[in-house]
Amino acid sequence: MAVGVFKLSKSQRSFLSIIFLILNLIQVLTGVTMLSLSIYVCISVAPILFSERAELSYVFAVVAICGVNNICCWLFGLKIRLKCLNQASKKSTRSLVFAWICISFYVITYLIILARHTRKIYKHIIRAMDHSFYTGISKYLKDSNWKISIDKIQYDMQCCGAKSYKEWYEVPWLDKYQINVKSESVKQYRENGSSLYPVTPWSCCRLGFPMQCLHDPLQQTGAHSVWADQHSLTLDSLNTEGCINKLKPPIRWSLTGFILLVVVNCIVQLLIFIVVRLLYTSCRNDAILNDADGVAPGWIFGRGDCGYGGGKSLMHIMYPNSTERRRKSTSPTNDEENRLIDSHDN
Repeated sequence: MAVGVFKLSKSQRSFLSIIFLILNLIQVLTGVTMLSLSIYVCISVAPILFSERAELSYVFAVVAICGVNNICCWLFGLKIRLKCLNQASKKSTRSLVFAWICISFYVITYLIILARHTRKIYKHIIRAMDHSFYTGISKYLKDSNWKISIDKIQYDMQCCGAKSYKEWYEVPWLDKYQINVKSESVKQYRENGSSLYPVTPWSCCRLGFPMQCLHDPLQQTGAHSVWADQHSLTLDSLNTEGCINKLKPPIRWSLTGFILLVVVNCIVQLLIFIVVRLLYTSCRNDAILNDADGVAPGWIFGRGDCGYGGGKSLMHIMYPNSTERRRKSTSPTNDEENRLIDSHDN
């Protein structure tokens, strides 16, 4: 029994081929968008990071490869369209259509698997960034690479710390090699006798603040009264928002965009499968029937597919009335029809 049978005229098959063309171009466009998202993250976001640069670049390189696969697969669909319209009766067309459908579903399956893991990937990247920022703060004055990287992030993005500026007060990054711990002016800023001080790097300073940035009371001795009496003014001179909060959105938007593109891909792929099956089988059956009006049935699954030879014949589908079938005496019988399908498709 044939599934999803539609009788299509020559003009309807031409219209169906235009729909097939549009759907393929949509898939190509989603592939280009995936590729563009990946390039954006790899060029604009990944270079900002220090330890996660390679990891983030790898994730979006995989997304870029998926985009390229999309583009190549559905550009080849344009050739499938021409084969169905002009060479449906050739032996190679069936194999080509079947192989292309299998490859396109493989690409979609791969995209679904990757999209399913994007949430975990996103959480892992954010956790890694958070951890490495704390490491960078502790090594800020010990490793020049960390210092350059953190200063660049904080200055360019106008942020301070991983989640808050207070992390510079909570992570020991200043010691006796950078400051005179025995100095009375230093001791008064020590947090309960610990090695923690209310100091942030210059890169935490707010660019638009009209006065001197109050980021280091150990060096800015002339502003001690401001620190003591107008602490809110000190905070106004600093960027208090953490850098992770500013790094999250472009990564999250890119991964969310990828998931939405995969959903669009799946929906369009299902439509493409239905359209290409109807187009190919109708063009092939038209060559078998050789009808003067060019009307021939197309189906999603039916006689001649995967070795299936049962179900209604083309004559029974085209002319359900027995009188009409007798009138079309030149049309092939069931056995002849099976042989013609085999000769066209095998």
